[in-house]
Amino acid sequence: MSHANALQRLGAGLCLSLAWGITGAAVPNLINPAQSAPSPGKPAINPSQSSSASEQIAQAFGDSFYLYPGFLPDPAMGSGVSLGGDEIFSICGMGGTIALDLPSHTLTVERDFDYLHIYFGEVFGASDASEDLVLVMHDRQTGDVLCLDDTDGSFLPEFEGYLTEGVYDIYVGDFDLSEGSSYNIYLSEYAPSGSTAVGNPQAPTAAAAALWDSFYLYPGFLPDPAIGSGVSLGVEEAALVCDIGGTIALAQPSHTLTAEDDFNNLHIYFGEVFGPSEASEDLVLVMYDRQTGDFFCADDSNDSLLPEFTGYLAAGTYDIYVGDFDPSEGSSYNIYLSEF
Repeated sequence: MSHANALQRLGAGLCLSLAWGITGAAVPNLINPAQSAPSPGKPAINPSQSSSASEQIAQAFGDSFYLYPGFLPDPAMGSGVSLGGDEIFSICGMGGTIALDLPSHTLTVERDFDYLHIYFGEVFGASDASEDLVLVMHDRQTGDVLCLDDTDGSFLPEFEGYLTEGVYDIYVGDFDLSEGSSYNIYLSEYAPSGSTAVGNPQAPTAAAAALWDSFYLYPGFLPDPAIGSGVSLGVEEAALVCDIGGTIALAQPSHTLTAEDDFNNLHIYFGEVFGPSEASEDLVLVMYDRQTGDFFCADDSNDSLLPEFTGYLAAGTYDIYVGDFDPSEGSSYNIYLSEF
């Protein structure tokens, strides 16, 4: 797969046409050694697909992504199963198969990324051939195609580099026509240690201040609802900051929420709460507005033991504390954020 490796090395830190960072003269050789580059607006992979981003996102086989610089949590993670059936040599000039009629994922880039890293992990298949993944990315704006194979001595492809605003179809295939592999796919603005890609910020040495999932949202975010999880924490009385009972851990927020723009309506609620006692499953919610220093506090909502927030939320960053009425035991929970 020496040709595929050469493509991968060219692809890392570079881009196709304006979208991939390679001059127009170089595009035909990189994308398709056997043919000229596809014309802008004429996708080489699947001409029958809808040009509607919302429709295409729904058609993707696995998780889809809607990202912008500064997204949280980082990395964004999805999962899928590699799909084969259609040889990609005529498109990419390398081996492997994908399912041309169905993208594995779609990626909507809200604003240009100076650097984005796409990589894979936790790959499990029936054979070495099925675990030998290939990555094909189709830029709907230009019709360009980027093809990647083995990276850093492994059977897993990676993308590193600049990525322009737009919608991309991501196809994940393998070298086994009959069997696929399950995998996790990761998207990050941080480069792996030792990367030489242009514009690669190194990952911070310290974890984010929040203990559990954090959120970076803007009006119209997808998927809706955004979902996170955590365990309720209780150390200090919530009455220190709010006129409610229960305990929270003031030293460390459970989550952080960054609202990129004002929300006319945002709904925050909980589900799948499991704890050792009714007191531990009786959650309390405290939100701290870093901009104003104000606190919002909520307890039982809608005749349940679970708090909710619904209403206008100004742009800014909020610390979210999730506690309960049992200072010795916590409950696992899912937290949901929705515009509906």
